[in-house]
Amino acid sequence: MKFIYYSIFLVFISSVAFAQEINIDETLANVKREVEKENFDKALSIIEPLRAKYPENEDIQTYTGRIYSWKKEYKTAIKILSPMADRNNPNPEALQALVNVYFWTEDYEKCILYCDKYLTIDPKSVEVLKIKATCLEKLNRDQEALDLIDKASYIDNSTQAFSGIRTLIGRKAKNTVSASYLNISTSDPGQQTISLWIC
Repeated sequence: MKFIYYSIFLVFISSVAFAQEINIDETLANVKREVEKENFDKALSIIEPLRAKYPENEDIQTYTGRIYSWKKEYKTAIKILSPMADRNNPNPEALQALVNVYFWTEDYEKCILYCDKYLTIDPKSVEVLKIKATCLEKLNRDQEALDLIDKASYIDNSTQAFSGIRTLIGRKAKNTVSASYLNISTSDPGQQTISLWIC
């Protein structure tokens, strides 16, 4: 009789342990729901036990890094993401998350460095190309940005994603000032507008 009780008890324990193993997806779904509500602290409290239990799971590590970046705790995000992004065979998701972190912190030089690293993996990523072009524009490296936009236009067959950056560069390049004045002449009583363009 004791054998039956022990058997039932072992089956119950093993089924509970098995259920806990399967609940990774459910736990991550709960984390994502909290992130959508911008409850970043609650999301972190749910994901941290998973992160501790599965330190080799790079999806969990990367998502944790992303949550810290959305929470604007950039140093912690960099600390989590860098080991996966800085190795010889980088994790693309961690690399892309790190690109965003450096862009949001306005560290444009490092952002460009990580954009280049990401673009060796996925040279057609319009999102990363756009971030790199924006960084180049912010650093007044306008010709490099324009060259990159031209290259990206061939990849994407569209210039729409880059039109804002191109417009900013165009405004800087022109640096126009328009001055008008009204010239009233007694011999010609009409209005004349003269515009002065300074380049």
